[in-house]
Amino acid sequence: PAVEQKRIRFDGSIVEVETASSFVLWEGKPAVVGVLRDISARKEAEKALAKTERRLSAVTDHIPGAIFERILAPDGTLSFPYVSAGVFEVTGLSAEDIMADASLFIDSIQAEFHAAYRSGLKQSAREMVPFDMELPVTGPDGATRWLQSRGYPRKRSDGSVAWDGIMIDVTSQKQAQEIAVRHHHWLDEALINMPSGFLLWDNEDRLVLWNERIARYHPDPDLFKEGISFEEFIQAPYQNIRERLGEEGAMEWLTERRRQHQEAAGNYEFQGIGTHWFNLRERRTPEGFTVTMLTDVTDRRDSEIRRQESEERYRTLINLMPDALYVHKRGRIALCNE
Repeated sequence: PAVEQKRIRFDGSIVEVETASSFVLWEGKPAVVGVLRDISARKEAEKALAKTERRLSAVTDHIPGAIFERILAPDGTLSFPYVSAGVFEVTGLSAEDIMADASLFIDSIQAEFHAAYRSGLKQSAREMVPFDMELPVTGPDGATRWLQSRGYPRKRSDGSVAWDGIMIDVTSQKQAQEIAVRHHHWLDEALINMPSGFLLWDNEDRLVLWNERIARYHPDPDLFKEGISFEEFIQAPYQNIRERLGEEGAMEWLTERRRQHQEAAGNYEFQGIGTHWFNLRERRTPEGFTVTMLTDVTDRRDSEIRRQESEERYRTLINLMPDALYVHKRGRIALCNE
């Protein structure tokens, strides 16, 4: 077998050589044939490569996530010739295990995502577009983590496709996203079921959020869209009131509505569409947003009117009685007729 050695030359310099020898017959006698080859340049290149690899590992092993090279062979076989040590933090699997057997990583992906993972890789390889996918992986400890795998493809001379990419643990972001979606759903449910109309204006007085009920209270339901200004929004009610009460009454309403919105304090009652009456309340948030609440108080006002009419009829009836009548409570007159 070949043997590597260091030898001292006559000039005192040291070279690295590779020696190989074998027994042969020379003129009918056993002899040894030896080959001596200077490998100093190769050894220097190997040292430089090892130094570069150590530097690369020092970087890749300490960045968040893991760097990898993934290869899809023409027969569909997947392999990972290189994975940085950070893959253990992401998947719970060691880099050595994944490089030795890529199926360990594939099997850690939850079953319902296998088809999408394979399909995404094939599309990326076919169209030569980046592969980017979020995957739930279950490690040997049984814990499930969300992994974002992103890679850029390149064709190889043997017909395979290689991706240079990175894996990042996005579990916390995924959980935060799920919480945000859940909270948004709850907010939607709350807005839908609110007994009042709801509007939210940003600090530039542009519409941000509203519920369906408020659209039923507005003369122009099609006007509702994100970003519409407050001034645009109140033009339709202004025109509606103008048709009913005239220019003077509409201007009074418009002036009061602007003042109330600017101050964002107190309650304001006005007659809206048809015979409906509304109570409007506005409050300013710490961020400078304005919350508008509009409640239909038509039934309450009708009840008050009917109560007042009933009291007037009652008093009229009492005053028409021929006899004197009074009601006292605890020694004090509460009611009496004329």
